[in-house]
Amino acid sequence: MNPVVLEQGGTGMSHNDRPISRARLLAGIGATGAGIAGASVLQQAGSSTAAASPPSDWANVKIDHGAKGDGTTDDTAAIQAAVDTAATAGTVAYFPPGTYKVTGTIHVAGASIHAAFGAVIKHQPADDTTDCMVITGLNAGRTKISGLQIKGLQDGHGFGRDLVRVAKGDYVTLDDLYLDSAKRDAVHVEPGQSFFWIENMLLVNVKIQSPRRDAFHYAIPAGLTDVFINQTTMINCESRAAARHALALINSNEGAASNKISCLKVVNCELAGTGSTSEPLARLSGSINGGTVENISFEDSAVEDTTATRTGDAVLISGKVNGLFRFENSIHYGTVRGITGLTLFPHYFYRNIFSSASVPLYSSHMGLYRKYRTATLAQGAHEDTYQLQGGEILKGYVLDRYNNEDWYAEFTCLNTSALVVAAQNNVVVSLSGSTIRLTNTSSTATSLELFLLRMAKDTAF
Repeated sequence: MNPVVLEQGGTGMSHNDRPISRARLLAGIGATGAGIAGASVLQQAGSSTAAASPPSDWANVKIDHGAKGDGTTDDTAAIQAAVDTAATAGTVAYFPPGTYKVTGTIHVAGASIHAAFGAVIKHQPADDTTDCMVITGLNAGRTKISGLQIKGLQDGHGFGRDLVRVAKGDYVTLDDLYLDSAKRDAVHVEPGQSFFWIENMLLVNVKIQSPRRDAFHYAIPAGLTDVFINQTTMINCESRAAARHALALINSNEGAASNKISCLKVVNCELAGTGSTSEPLARLSGSINGGTVENISFEDSAVEDTTATRTGDAVLISGKVNGLFRFENSIHYGTVRGITGLTLFPHYFYRNIFSSASVPLYSSHMGLYRKYRTATLAQGAHEDTYQLQGGEILKGYVLDRYNNEDWYAEFTCLNTSALVVAAQNNVVVSLSGSTIRLTNTSSTATSLELFLLRMAKDTAF
Protein backbone atom coordinates (compact mmCIF):
# COMPACT_ATOMS: atom_id res chain seq x y z
CA MET A 1 0.00 0.00 0.00
CA ASN A 2 1.37 3.40 -0.90
CA PRO A 3 1.98 5.90 1.92
CA VAL A 4 -0.93 8.23 2.63
CA VAL A 5 -0.12 11.93 2.37
CA LEU A 6 -0.67 13.51 5.75
CA GLU A 7 -1.00 17.16 6.68
CA GLN A 8 2.36 18.37 7.94
CA GLY A 9 1.59 21.23 10.23
CA GLY A 10 -0.99 23.45 11.85
CA THR A 11 -3.12 25.46 9.46
CA GLY A 12 -5.14 27.48 11.94
CA MET A 13 -8.29 25.85 10.59
CA SER A 14 -10.98 24.64 12.93
CA HIS A 15 -12.37 21.11 12.80
CA ASN A 16 -15.40 22.22 10.84
CA ASP A 17 -13.23 24.10 8.35
CA ARG A 18 -11.13 21.05 7.53
CA PRO A 19 -12.60 18.97 4.69
CA ILE A 20 -12.64 15.23 5.13
CA SER A 21 -10.91 13.33 2.33
CA ARG A 22 -12.81 10.17 1.57
CA ALA A 23 -9.89 8.94 -0.52
CA ARG A 24 -7.56 9.50 2.44
CA LEU A 25 -9.73 7.39 4.69
CA LEU A 26 -10.24 4.60 2.16
CA ALA A 27 -6.50 4.41 1.57
CA GLY A 28 -6.11 3.45 5.20
CA ILE A 29 -8.99 1.02 5.62
CA GLY A 30 -9.41 -0.51 2.17
CA ALA A 31 -12.55 -1.39 0.29
CA THR A 32 -14.03 -3.34 3.18
CA GLY A 33 -14.35 -0.09 5.16
CA ALA A 34 -16.07 1.81 2.38
CA GLY A 35 -19.47 1.59 4.02
CA ILE A 36 -18.19 3.09 7.26
CA ALA A 37 -16.25 5.78 5.46
CA GLY A 38 -19.10 6.73 3.15
CA ALA A 39 -21.63 7.06 5.96
CA SER A 40 -19.28 9.20 8.04
CA VAL A 41 -18.38 11.53 5.19
CA LEU A 42 -22.00 12.00 4.20
CA GLN A 43 -22.99 12.83 7.73
CA GLN A 44 -20.22 15.37 8.29
CA ALA A 45 -21.11 17.00 4.98
CA GLY A 46 -24.68 17.45 6.20
CA SER A 47 -26.11 15.57 3.24
CA SER A 48 -29.75 14.74 2.72
CA THR A 49 -28.94 11.13 3.55
CA ALA A 50 -27.73 12.11 7.03
CA ALA A 51 -30.68 14.46 7.52
CA ALA A 52 -33.35 11.92 6.57
CA SER A 53 -36.01 11.08 9.14
CA PRO A 54 -34.98 8.28 11.49
CA PRO A 55 -36.91 4.98 11.62
CA SER A 56 -40.07 5.17 13.68
CA ASP A 57 -38.88 2.64 16.27
CA TRP A 58 -35.81 4.71 17.24
CA ALA A 59 -35.95 6.46 20.63
CA ASN A 60 -35.96 10.15 19.71
CA VAL A 61 -34.54 12.20 22.57
CA LYS A 62 -36.77 15.16 21.67
CA ILE A 63 -40.04 13.68 20.41
CA ASP A 64 -40.20 10.60 22.60
CA HIS A 65 -38.43 11.76 25.76
CA GLY A 66 -38.84 15.53 25.95
CA ALA A 67 -35.30 16.85 25.46
CA LYS A 68 -35.33 20.50 24.36
CA GLY A 69 -31.97 20.83 22.62
CA ASP A 70 -32.05 24.61 23.14
CA GLY A 71 -28.66 24.90 24.86
CA THR A 72 -30.11 26.14 28.16
CA THR A 73 -32.53 23.45 29.42
CA ASP A 74 -30.91 20.60 31.32
CA ASP A 75 -31.54 17.59 29.06
CA THR A 76 -29.61 15.02 31.13
CA ALA A 77 -32.64 13.04 32.35
CA ALA A 78 -34.36 13.01 28.96
CA ILE A 79 -31.25 11.75 27.18
CA GLN A 80 -30.67 9.05 29.80
CA ALA A 81 -34.27 7.88 29.39
CA ALA A 82 -33.84 7.64 25.61
CA VAL A 83 -30.59 5.68 25.96
CA ASP A 84 -32.18 3.29 28.48
CA THR A 85 -35.15 2.74 26.18
CA ALA A 86 -32.86 1.98 23.26
CA ALA A 87 -30.87 -0.52 25.32
CA THR A 88 -34.01 -2.31 26.53
CA ALA A 89 -35.74 -2.37 23.14
CA GLY A 90 -32.62 -3.14 21.12
CA THR A 91 -33.01 -0.02 19.04
CA VAL A 92 -31.20 3.34 18.64
CA ALA A 93 -31.26 6.54 20.69
CA TYR A 94 -31.55 9.34 18.14
CA PHE A 95 -30.44 12.98 18.54
CA PRO A 96 -32.04 15.45 16.11
CA PRO A 97 -30.08 18.66 15.45
CA GLY A 98 -29.81 20.89 18.50
CA THR A 99 -27.59 21.82 21.44
CA TYR A 100 -28.22 19.59 24.44
CA LYS A 101 -27.10 20.76 27.85
CA VAL A 102 -25.94 17.89 30.07
CA THR A 103 -25.01 18.46 33.71
CA GLY A 104 -24.42 14.86 34.81
CA THR A 105 -23.24 11.60 33.28
CA ILE A 106 -25.01 9.67 30.52
CA HIS A 107 -24.55 5.94 31.19
CA VAL A 108 -24.53 3.81 28.06
CA ALA A 109 -24.72 -0.01 28.19
CA GLY A 110 -25.49 -2.11 25.14
CA ALA A 111 -27.18 0.75 23.29
CA SER A 112 -26.57 2.50 20.00
CA ILE A 113 -26.61 6.29 19.80
CA HIS A 114 -26.89 8.09 16.48
CA ALA A 115 -26.88 11.85 16.02
CA ALA A 116 -27.98 13.93 13.07
CA PHE A 117 -25.64 16.53 11.66
CA GLY A 118 -25.74 19.54 14.00
CA ALA A 119 -26.44 17.60 17.22
CA VAL A 120 -24.17 18.92 19.99
CA ILE A 121 -23.89 17.97 23.66
CA LYS A 122 -22.67 20.80 25.87
CA HIS A 123 -21.31 19.23 29.07
CA GLN A 124 -21.62 21.51 32.11
CA PRO A 125 -21.27 19.51 35.35
CA ALA A 126 -20.75 21.08 38.75
CA ASP A 127 -17.41 19.39 39.57
CA ASP A 128 -14.26 17.85 38.11
CA THR A 129 -15.22 14.22 38.82
CA THR A 130 -18.15 13.97 36.40
CA ASP A 131 -17.69 12.44 32.94
CA CYS A 132 -20.06 13.20 30.08
CA MET A 133 -20.66 9.67 28.70
CA VAL A 134 -19.62 6.41 30.38
CA ILE A 135 -19.88 3.03 28.65
CA THR A 136 -20.14 0.32 31.28
CA GLY A 137 -22.44 -2.26 32.84
CA LEU A 138 -23.24 -5.93 32.24
CA ASN A 139 -24.53 -5.26 28.74
CA ALA A 140 -21.81 -2.88 27.60
CA GLY A 141 -20.96 -5.03 24.57
CA ARG A 142 -22.01 -3.89 21.11
CA THR A 143 -22.34 -0.27 22.15
CA LYS A 144 -22.03 2.27 19.35
CA ILE A 145 -21.97 6.07 19.51
CA SER A 146 -22.07 7.84 16.16
CA GLY A 147 -22.26 11.39 14.84
CA LEU A 148 -22.19 13.41 18.06
CA GLN A 149 -20.28 16.55 18.87
CA ILE A 150 -19.46 16.80 22.58
CA LYS A 151 -18.05 20.01 23.98
CA GLY A 152 -16.51 20.43 27.41
CA LEU A 153 -15.07 23.75 28.51
CA GLN A 154 -17.42 26.12 26.70
CA ASP A 155 -19.12 29.45 27.45
CA GLY A 156 -16.91 30.15 30.45
CA HIS A 157 -17.76 26.83 32.15
CA GLY A 158 -14.71 25.38 33.95
CA PHE A 159 -15.73 21.95 35.29
CA GLY A 160 -15.81 18.40 33.96
CA ARG A 161 -13.58 15.39 33.47
CA ASP A 162 -13.60 12.97 30.48
CA LEU A 163 -15.96 13.42 27.52
CA VAL A 164 -16.23 9.71 26.61
CA ARG A 165 -15.12 7.08 29.11
CA VAL A 166 -15.14 3.34 28.36
CA ALA A 167 -15.11 1.21 31.53
CA LYS A 168 -16.21 -2.14 30.08
CA GLY A 169 -17.32 -3.58 26.78
CA ASP A 170 -16.83 -5.90 23.86
CA TYR A 171 -17.15 -4.46 20.33
CA VAL A 172 -17.59 -0.85 21.42
CA THR A 173 -17.59 1.50 18.41
CA LEU A 174 -17.01 5.25 18.44
CA ASP A 175 -17.71 6.62 14.99
CA ASP A 176 -17.72 10.12 13.53
CA LEU A 177 -17.34 12.03 16.80
CA TYR A 178 -16.01 15.53 17.42
CA LEU A 179 -14.81 15.98 21.01
CA ASP A 180 -13.82 19.51 21.95
CA SER A 181 -12.11 20.97 25.04
CA ALA A 182 -12.22 18.12 27.55
CA LYS A 183 -11.29 19.20 31.07
CA ARG A 184 -9.15 16.04 31.31
CA ASP A 185 -9.22 13.37 28.54
CA ALA A 186 -11.39 13.35 25.44
CA VAL A 187 -11.48 9.53 25.18
CA HIS A 188 -10.54 7.63 28.34
CA VAL A 189 -10.47 3.81 28.20
CA GLU A 190 -9.94 2.06 31.56
CA PRO A 191 -11.50 -1.04 33.16
CA GLY A 192 -13.76 0.19 35.93
CA GLN A 193 -13.20 -2.73 38.31
CA SER A 194 -11.73 -6.22 38.52
CA PHE A 195 -12.89 -8.71 35.84
CA PHE A 196 -13.83 -5.88 33.47
CA TRP A 197 -12.52 -6.46 29.94
CA ILE A 198 -12.47 -4.07 27.01
CA GLU A 199 -12.03 -5.91 23.72
CA ASN A 200 -12.41 -5.34 19.98
CA MET A 201 -12.92 -1.60 20.27
CA LEU A 202 -13.12 0.43 17.06
CA LEU A 203 -12.62 4.18 16.73
CA VAL A 204 -13.31 5.67 13.27
CA ASN A 205 -13.26 9.38 12.37
CA VAL A 206 -12.89 10.50 15.99
CA LYS A 207 -11.65 14.09 15.93
CA ILE A 208 -10.36 15.67 19.13
CA GLN A 209 -9.61 19.33 19.76
CA SER A 210 -7.75 20.91 22.70
CA PRO A 211 -8.08 18.45 25.61
CA ARG A 212 -6.56 19.79 28.82
CA ARG A 213 -4.70 16.49 29.34
CA ASP A 214 -4.81 13.60 26.81
CA ALA A 215 -6.68 13.06 23.56
CA PHE A 216 -6.75 9.23 23.62
CA HIS A 217 -5.93 7.68 27.01
CA TYR A 218 -5.81 3.91 27.66
CA ALA A 219 -5.02 2.73 31.18
CA ILE A 220 -4.81 -0.40 33.33
CA PRO A 221 -4.98 0.85 36.94
CA ALA A 222 -3.19 -0.59 39.93
CA GLY A 223 -4.93 -2.97 42.30
CA LEU A 224 -7.35 -4.65 39.88
CA THR A 225 -7.45 -8.36 38.96
CA ASP A 226 -8.11 -9.99 35.58
CA VAL A 227 -8.45 -6.82 33.50
CA PHE A 228 -7.21 -5.96 30.04
CA ILE A 229 -7.65 -3.77 26.97
CA ASN A 230 -7.24 -5.92 23.88
CA GLN A 231 -7.66 -5.54 20.09
CA THR A 232 -8.24 -1.80 19.69
CA THR A 233 -8.20 -0.20 16.23
CA MET A 234 -8.09 3.53 15.53
CA ILE A 235 -8.78 4.56 11.91
CA ASN A 236 -8.64 8.11 10.53
CA CYS A 237 -8.65 9.62 14.00
CA GLU A 238 -7.15 12.99 14.82
CA SER A 239 -5.86 14.82 17.86
CA ARG A 240 -5.32 18.56 17.74
CA ALA A 241 -3.58 20.61 20.43
CA ALA A 242 -3.47 17.96 23.19
CA ALA A 243 -1.93 19.61 26.25
CA ARG A 244 -0.09 16.47 27.43
CA HIS A 245 -0.31 13.27 25.33
CA ALA A 246 -2.05 12.82 22.01
CA LEU A 247 -1.97 9.08 22.79
CA ALA A 248 -1.25 7.47 26.16
CA LEU A 249 -1.03 3.73 26.94
CA ILE A 250 -0.30 3.47 30.66
CA ASN A 251 -0.24 0.20 32.60
CA SER A 252 0.19 0.77 36.33
CA ASN A 253 -0.87 -2.74 37.37
CA GLU A 254 1.89 -4.72 39.13
CA GLY A 255 -0.19 -7.91 39.21
CA ALA A 256 -0.14 -10.63 36.56
CA ALA A 257 1.33 -9.98 33.12
CA SER A 258 -2.11 -10.80 31.68
CA ASN A 259 -3.39 -7.48 33.04
CA LYS A 260 -2.30 -5.78 29.85
CA ILE A 261 -2.87 -3.33 27.03
CA SER A 262 -2.47 -5.45 23.93
CA CYS A 263 -2.79 -5.24 20.14
CA LEU A 264 -3.56 -1.57 19.53
CA LYS A 265 -3.39 -0.46 15.91
CA VAL A 266 -3.25 3.19 14.78
CA VAL A 267 -4.06 3.54 11.07
CA ASN A 268 -4.11 6.74 9.01
CA CYS A 269 -4.25 8.92 12.11
CA GLU A 270 -2.80 12.31 13.02
CA LEU A 271 -1.72 12.61 16.65
CA ALA A 272 -0.77 16.18 17.45
CA GLY A 273 -0.12 18.13 20.61
CA THR A 274 0.94 21.63 21.46
CA GLY A 275 2.65 23.64 24.17
CA SER A 276 6.25 23.94 25.37
CA THR A 277 6.26 20.81 27.52
CA SER A 278 8.72 17.95 27.89
CA GLU A 279 5.91 15.39 27.80
CA PRO A 280 5.97 12.96 24.84
CA LEU A 281 3.26 13.17 22.23
CA ALA A 282 2.70 9.40 22.49
CA ARG A 283 3.52 7.53 25.69
CA LEU A 284 3.73 3.72 25.93
CA SER A 285 4.35 2.82 29.56
CA GLY A 286 4.26 -0.69 30.98
CA SER A 287 4.43 -1.55 34.66
CA ILE A 288 7.71 -2.38 36.40
CA ASN A 289 7.17 -6.10 36.99
CA GLY A 290 3.49 -6.78 36.27
CA GLY A 291 1.19 -5.85 33.41
CA THR A 292 2.57 -5.22 29.95
CA VAL A 293 2.01 -3.02 26.93
CA GLU A 294 2.42 -5.21 23.86
CA ASN A 295 2.00 -5.38 20.08
CA ILE A 296 1.52 -1.72 19.19
CA SER A 297 1.31 -0.60 15.58
CA PHE A 298 1.40 2.77 13.80
CA GLU A 299 0.60 2.63 10.08
CA ASP A 300 0.30 5.55 7.62
CA SER A 301 0.12 7.96 10.56
CA ALA A 302 1.75 11.13 11.88
CA VAL A 303 2.92 11.94 15.41
CA GLU A 304 3.60 15.65 15.43
CA ASP A 305 4.05 18.87 17.34
CA THR A 306 2.54 21.40 14.97
CA THR A 307 4.02 24.31 16.95
CA ALA A 308 7.55 22.81 17.19
CA THR A 309 7.80 23.89 20.84
CA ARG A 310 7.89 20.52 22.63
CA THR A 311 11.20 19.63 24.27
CA GLY A 312 10.59 15.89 24.72
CA ASP A 313 9.98 12.80 22.61
CA ALA A 314 7.60 12.08 19.79
CA VAL A 315 7.13 8.56 21.22
CA LEU A 316 8.44 7.51 24.64
CA ILE A 317 8.48 3.80 25.51
CA SER A 318 9.17 2.70 29.08
CA GLY A 319 8.46 -0.04 31.60
CA LYS A 320 7.47 -3.61 30.77
CA VAL A 321 6.65 -4.02 27.08
CA ASN A 322 6.46 -7.10 24.90
CA GLY A 323 5.82 -8.37 21.39
CA LEU A 324 6.13 -6.15 18.33
CA PHE A 325 6.41 -2.37 18.01
CA ARG A 326 5.55 -1.33 14.45
CA PHE A 327 6.06 2.11 12.93
CA GLU A 328 5.34 1.71 9.23
CA ASN A 329 4.91 4.36 6.52
CA SER A 330 4.55 6.86 9.36
CA ILE A 331 6.23 10.11 10.34
CA HIS A 332 7.04 12.11 13.43
CA TYR A 333 8.30 15.66 13.62
CA GLY A 334 8.37 18.90 15.57
CA THR A 335 9.80 17.41 18.78
CA VAL A 336 13.38 17.56 20.03
CA ARG A 337 13.70 13.77 20.18
CA GLY A 338 12.20 11.01 18.08
CA ILE A 339 11.24 7.52 19.29
CA THR A 340 12.89 6.64 22.61
CA GLY A 341 12.95 3.21 24.26
CA LEU A 342 12.72 0.98 21.21
CA THR A 343 15.17 -1.54 22.65
CA LEU A 344 12.62 -2.51 25.29
CA PHE A 345 10.56 -4.28 22.63
CA PRO A 346 11.95 -7.65 21.50
CA HIS A 347 10.76 -7.08 17.92
CA TYR A 348 10.63 -3.99 15.68
CA PHE A 349 9.29 -3.17 12.26
CA TYR A 350 10.26 0.01 10.40
CA ARG A 351 9.35 1.22 6.98
CA ASN A 352 9.54 4.65 5.35
CA ILE A 353 10.13 6.51 8.58
CA PHE A 354 10.46 10.25 8.05
CA SER A 355 11.05 13.11 10.45
CA SER A 356 11.63 16.84 10.37
CA ALA A 357 15.05 18.38 10.10
CA SER A 358 15.13 18.85 13.87
CA VAL A 359 14.80 15.08 14.35
CA PRO A 360 17.12 13.53 11.74
CA LEU A 361 15.95 9.95 12.07
CA TYR A 362 17.25 7.24 9.77
CA SER A 363 15.08 5.92 6.94
CA SER A 364 14.69 2.19 6.50
CA HIS A 365 12.93 0.13 3.83
CA MET A 366 13.52 -3.22 5.47
CA GLY A 367 11.60 -5.72 7.51
CA LEU A 368 11.47 -7.41 10.90
CA TYR A 369 14.76 -7.43 12.80
CA ARG A 370 16.27 -8.99 15.88
CA LYS A 371 18.83 -7.16 17.99
CA TYR A 372 22.07 -9.11 17.72
CA ARG A 373 24.74 -7.13 19.56
CA THR A 374 25.56 -3.96 21.48
CA ALA A 375 29.04 -2.60 20.75
CA THR A 376 30.49 0.04 23.09
CA LEU A 377 33.12 1.89 21.07
CA ALA A 378 35.59 4.62 21.93
CA GLN A 379 36.40 7.33 19.42
CA GLY A 380 37.85 5.67 16.32
CA ALA A 381 37.49 2.15 17.76
CA HIS A 382 35.98 -0.85 15.99
CA GLU A 383 34.43 -4.18 16.97
CA ASP A 384 33.90 -7.36 14.97
CA THR A 385 30.34 -8.61 15.47
CA TYR A 386 28.52 -11.22 13.41
CA GLN A 387 30.35 -13.83 11.33
CA LEU A 388 28.62 -14.54 8.04
CA GLN A 389 27.93 -18.08 6.92
CA GLY A 390 28.18 -19.42 3.40
CA GLY A 391 25.08 -18.77 1.32
CA GLU A 392 23.73 -16.25 3.82
CA ILE A 393 22.05 -12.98 2.82
CA LEU A 394 21.52 -10.45 5.62
CA LYS A 395 20.07 -7.00 5.90
CA GLY A 396 21.03 -4.91 8.87
CA TYR A 397 21.05 -1.52 10.48
CA VAL A 398 22.94 0.14 13.30
CA LEU A 399 21.49 2.60 15.81
CA ASP A 400 22.84 4.43 18.80
CA ARG A 401 21.71 2.69 22.00
CA TYR A 402 20.31 5.90 23.48
CA ASN A 403 18.39 6.87 20.34
CA ASN A 404 20.81 9.61 19.35
CA GLU A 405 20.17 9.78 15.61
CA ASP A 406 23.70 11.05 14.86
CA TRP A 407 24.81 7.41 14.50
CA TYR A 408 23.13 5.11 12.02
CA ALA A 409 23.85 2.74 9.16
CA GLU A 410 21.91 0.50 6.79
CA PHE A 411 23.49 -2.31 4.82
CA THR A 412 23.10 -5.67 3.03
CA CYS A 413 25.52 -8.60 3.11
CA LEU A 414 25.51 -10.97 0.13
CA ASN A 415 27.22 -14.22 1.08
CA THR A 416 30.47 -13.95 3.03
CA SER A 417 32.35 -11.52 0.83
CA ALA A 418 30.01 -8.85 -0.57
CA LEU A 419 28.73 -5.84 1.39
CA VAL A 420 26.44 -3.09 0.10
CA VAL A 421 26.05 -0.05 2.38
CA ALA A 422 22.94 2.04 1.67
CA ALA A 423 23.56 4.75 4.27
CA GLN A 424 25.87 5.45 7.19
CA ASN A 425 26.72 8.34 9.46
CA ASN A 426 29.45 8.44 12.14
CA VAL A 427 29.76 4.66 11.89
CA VAL A 428 31.38 2.60 9.15
CA VAL A 429 30.18 -0.92 8.38
CA SER A 430 32.77 -3.14 6.71
CA LEU A 431 33.80 -6.78 6.38
CA SER A 432 36.82 -8.14 8.19
CA GLY A 433 37.16 -11.44 6.40
CA SER A 434 33.62 -12.80 6.72
CA THR A 435 32.77 -10.84 9.90
CA ILE A 436 30.71 -7.64 10.08
CA ARG A 437 32.87 -4.89 11.59
CA LEU A 438 31.52 -1.68 13.14
CA THR A 439 33.83 1.35 13.42
CA ASN A 440 32.97 4.51 15.34
CA THR A 441 34.21 7.39 13.17
CA SER A 442 32.79 10.18 15.32
CA SER A 443 34.66 12.36 17.80
CA THR A 444 32.97 10.81 20.87
CA ALA A 445 32.44 7.38 22.37
CA THR A 446 29.13 5.62 21.78
CA SER A 447 27.21 2.37 22.26
CA LEU A 448 25.90 0.99 18.98
CA GLU A 449 23.23 -1.66 18.55
CA LEU A 450 23.29 -4.03 15.59
CA PHE A 451 19.97 -5.33 14.22
CA LEU A 452 19.88 -8.13 11.66
CA LEU A 453 17.29 -9.65 9.32
CA ARG A 454 18.16 -12.94 7.64
CA MET A 455 16.90 -13.03 4.06
CA ALA A 456 18.29 -16.48 3.18
CA LYS A 457 19.67 -19.55 4.97
CA ASP A 458 17.29 -20.82 7.64
CA THR A 459 19.47 -20.90 10.75
CA ALA A 460 19.20 -19.14 14.08
CA PHE A 461 21.39 -16.24 15.14
